[in-house]
Amino acid sequence: MHTFVGAVVDWACAAAGAAPTNVLALMLSEGTLPTPPGSRPIAPRALYLAFNPYDHPVLLVLPPPLNGVWRVVCDASMPLSGQQPSPDTTYELGPKSALLLASDPIPSSPSPL
Repeated sequence: MHTFVGAVVDWACAAAGAAPTNVLALMLSEGTLPTPPGSRPIAPRALYLAFNPYDHPVLLVLPPPLNGVWRVVCDASMPLSGQQPSPDTTYELGPKSALLLASDPIPSSPSPL
């Protein structure tokens, strides 16, 4: 298993003590979207994509989600009924698979009556 930390790539795998691995991962994000006057602004959202072409799992260190938490949209290494719960700061991506995460806003608690 290898570790990837945000934009810092450990090419020598010194932290993991293993052979080099190249995994493609990227985050796409948008800022606050324009809204009509008088309506609430739409919170920024983000997508995180990762591709593991190797025969072994990798441990991804996730960037912070925008305004919320990461939600697993699809993990190609897991059966649909076995999707993992929302990851926190790391995620183990299975061999020869792809991952799609979406940032979801944290629901606000209802105001007391």
